[in-house]
Amino acid sequence: MIQINDGISKLNQAMGFGGYIHNFKNYVIRNDKVILDELGNDILMFDSAIKQLLVLFTEPDEHNAINTLRETIHQYQLNLATLKQSRNNLSVSQRDKLVQVDDSDALDAMSLLTKRTFELNKSHNQVTQVAFNHMVLWLLSGGFLLLFIIIFALSLLKAIHKLKTVYIDLAKALEQSDLLIAHAPDAMVSISEEGVIVRSNEQMFCLFGYEKNELLHKNITFLLPDDAKGGHHLHVNSYFNSPSCRVMGGGNEGKPLFGKHKNGQLIPVEISLSSSVISGKRISTATIRDISLRVEAEDKLKVAVKLAEFNYTKLQQAQSSLNEKQMFNLMLNKLPLCTLLLNEDAEVLLVNDTLLIETGFDQQEIKKLAFDQYIKANESEYCAVLHELKNKKQINPNEMLTFLGTLTTKQEVMIPVEISISSYSYNRQVYRLLSLKNLSDIKVIEDKLVNSVERFTRIISAIEDGIWEWDLVNNTVDYSPQFMKIIGCENETTPQFSHWFEHIHPDYRNKVHETMAAHFASKDKYEVEYLGLNHSGEYNWFFSIGNSIFNDDNEAVMMSGSLRNIHHRKLLETAFAEKSQFLTTIYEGSSHAIWVLNVEANNEFRFSAFNRTACRRIGVTEQDVINKTITELMPSIFEDQDPAYFINHYTDCVKSGQDKDYIEYIDIDNEERWYQTSLYPIKDANGQVIKVVGTAIDISEQKRSEKDLEEHKLFLEKMIDSAVCGLYVYNLPRQKNVLINTRHTEILGYSMDELNNHADFISLFHPDDYSRVLAHTKKVAKSKDGELSSLKFRFKSKEGAWVCCYLFSCIIKYDADNKPLLMLGTFVDITEITLLMDQLQESNEYLERFAFVASHDLQEPLRKITAFSTSLANRLETEIQNDSTIEFEFSRLINASERMRDMIKDLLKLSRISSSGLELKTYYLSDILKQSIDLLSHSIEEKQVEFELMDTKNKLQVDQGLLVQLFQNLISNSIKFKVADIAPKIKISSEILDGNLVITYKDNGIGIAAKFVEQIFEPFRRLHSKDKYTGSGIGLALCRQIVTVHGGVIECSQDVKYGAEFIITIPLVAN
Repeated sequence: MIQINDGISKLNQAMGFGGYIHNFKNYVIRNDKVILDELGNDILMFDSAIKQLLVLFTEPDEHNAINTLRETIHQYQLNLATLKQSRNNLSVSQRDKLVQVDDSDALDAMSLLTKRTFELNKSHNQVTQVAFNHMVLWLLSGGFLLLFIIIFALSLLKAIHKLKTVYIDLAKALEQSDLLIAHAPDAMVSISEEGVIVRSNEQMFCLFGYEKNELLHKNITFLLPDDAKGGHHLHVNSYFNSPSCRVMGGGNEGKPLFGKHKNGQLIPVEISLSSSVISGKRISTATIRDISLRVEAEDKLKVAVKLAEFNYTKLQQAQSSLNEKQMFNLMLNKLPLCTLLLNEDAEVLLVNDTLLIETGFDQQEIKKLAFDQYIKANESEYCAVLHELKNKKQINPNEMLTFLGTLTTKQEVMIPVEISISSYSYNRQVYRLLSLKNLSDIKVIEDKLVNSVERFTRIISAIEDGIWEWDLVNNTVDYSPQFMKIIGCENETTPQFSHWFEHIHPDYRNKVHETMAAHFASKDKYEVEYLGLNHSGEYNWFFSIGNSIFNDDNEAVMMSGSLRNIHHRKLLETAFAEKSQFLTTIYEGSSHAIWVLNVEANNEFRFSAFNRTACRRIGVTEQDVINKTITELMPSIFEDQDPAYFINHYTDCVKSGQDKDYIEYIDIDNEERWYQTSLYPIKDANGQVIKVVGTAIDISEQKRSEKDLEEHKLFLEKMIDSAVCGLYVYNLPRQKNVLINTRHTEILGYSMDELNNHADFISLFHPDDYSRVLAHTKKVAKSKDGELSSLKFRFKSKEGAWVCCYLFSCIIKYDADNKPLLMLGTFVDITEITLLMDQLQESNEYLERFAFVASHDLQEPLRKITAFSTSLANRLETEIQNDSTIEFEFSRLINASERMRDMIKDLLKLSRISSSGLELKTYYLSDILKQSIDLLSHSIEEKQVEFELMDTKNKLQVDQGLLVQLFQNLISNSIKFKVADIAPKIKISSEILDGNLVITYKDNGIGIAAKFVEQIFEPFRRLHSKDKYTGSGIGLALCRQIVTVHGGVIECSQDVKYGAEFIITIPLVAN
């Protein structure tokens, strides 16, 4: 228990207010190395106590508390090492910050260990009480257990021995504690939980004037000042939360705590508290230290610091690193100012080295002189001040006087100086500090400054830029006259920030604000372009640039810069950018290869530019070519090309100084390429060609086209000369042929010269055809471009025979006034065809007459055969009915005569169908179909035919009777060739296509085999026997003839799954 209490006591002493915190604060205030050594001893004692407690305490939370204490002392050790190493390099605030170690966790750990100590003390007391009670019980027991009692007595004696040992240790601890308190350097007093004094030492008498018997059993509050007694009871309980290091009675705000002396005097004290348990009672022991001297020293130090800070702000508390006197002397000697320290009697107490150096006096000499013997004021007002100072008159201590004067040296040289006088009180003494600033160089500096300001003013007036400065702290601005002028505010007398900001275009104010905010955040240079009003009230482009001065908190305090109207430059930049973009687009987007070469010595040329088209043409990248000479490129790109071929062209351009154009052939990757190359020289100021710009147009296609054109020309000439038609090109204004082909000469026998030079060219046309030839020529001259006109005429050949020609003419070229220039004519010799056509016409007319006569003559005997056969059948009706052979033969005879009659009728119809006899009118297809269906209505109803008509409202120009006949034949065939037991279904639709009406006719009959789709249109062609299907076999032939005479076509579809399908194409307008 003694070891535990001793360890806890050491911890309380180390962590208490008289321990680390006290020593650290003393060091900060006094800057005394001895304090650091004492602090090191305290730390070693604390570390030793921790090691001892690690053995005595065994619980995990106790070990955690001890480790927390060890971590805290480790932090104190680090701070101590830092203070020792940097003691002279740290300011008061830095030292104060360094010693502020967070020891709250350590104090909590101390509370836990102290609490466990109280519990251990209480446990030992309980053990002792139990042992004593047992002893009494055993003594009262019966003697019949004497042996057992003796044994128990021995045990009891052993326990009593242990108890005695504990009491002895406790007594020693109390004795040592009393001895420690009695010999402690500080006043110490212990109080009970009721606040009653139970123990004190002799130092209490020294501190408070009370004898020991005057203090015992008194309440501790009688030692407190009257103003602290009222709230003391609120803090008594906290005194027993050992260990505790706190000020009492309201000293928590940095103010000292006072104790009350017997004579009533208040003494500044520093108190540390610790609590313990003695004989089962909790007491709190206070260590009280008189800090009167420290408080007085602190007050004096504060006065000295304030004085030093007031007079020497530029040194920024450097004096705090030395003691007061050393620092004061150091400052005086190191100041660039001449400094004197006067007492209240105006005697010179101290002068710095600077004054001695400036005047040439030594310390003894200058102290013997009155200060006004070598210090004079320039103005009478301040001469009176110096006089009053010499006569001990008071000067306001809060006022600093500054005025101009002179300092006289030992050699009686007068130095212009600036004199500053300030007063302060120290230790109830008034001191005056005179500082003199040598102004010998000020005049030179002033002259230079004036010249600099004048030069700067001239520069500002001469430049076009406006200069501005913005005080962000006071929110004031300073603008140069040029600035006010360019923003249109030259008439304003007081510059305002709003003058500039309101001249900015509203659309750009956010941009300017964001740029300025970014500058304040990044500290980069402020640059922004914006639109703003100029002096004429028009929006121009402006460029503002500036920078800022920042304080220690990184806040901008001053910003300055310039403003320039860059509207003209902006317009030029825009124009230049557009032109550059335009030229770049041309350069990179051109389909022409473009390159630039620098002219070098020895007829060498180096590439400096090579556009994409040029790279693509030769299959390289720009990097492959740039900065390489022609000679360097030849082996890799133009393997089979001689560099001299290219160099010679460039050399000619450089020597002549003129543009050079030429066509060149280059073989790249076995591909023939032709280029139209142009070289343009670029000259320097001396007229020397320094660069050559080259362009190349790929004319390979043109070359191939020229070659193809030549081949086509030869081919065309050959084709024209080999044509079966005669061909000529006639110049209408000149009335001359400019071209005739070989066939023209073969047909008519004339060469072109013979025709052009014929004396009477008109006479070569047949007299009956001349007027038609002339009308044809006029018609062609008025026709549209490419429109053909035809003509039949007769022309006299060179042998004198009339050649019948069929001609097609058109205009193929017009002059600049869009008048016909060249007429193309192609003709064929139709002399033989004309003769054959005449013969054919005669033959057709003969055949028509023959067919009519033949059909008429054949029908007459056929009618007689039919009539006699019918009459004979009627008279022999009985015999015929009784004889099947006669009945069969008569029926065969009558059927054959009827088929013969139908064939003659159809043949007559076929012969009469021709284009010359058509009666053409415009009809709806639906009307024609309706007539055809009506004519076959009986058969249609009988066979239950279904019709599906679609898009039949189209018009067409036809012979109505023939078209009705066409559909009658098709519908009749559909009824005749129907599938057994299935009602016929006919679908008819139409559509207009390329000026024709295309009619689709489809049924669901037996259909037509693909191999017969052409044969079915032949006259009398039958695909089935006459016994199975009746008819003459001429129906579809009539259909084809009807469609043909209308200029159309009828076809039978091959790819039909069932039934038959016919496609009929008839022009909407008959030719």
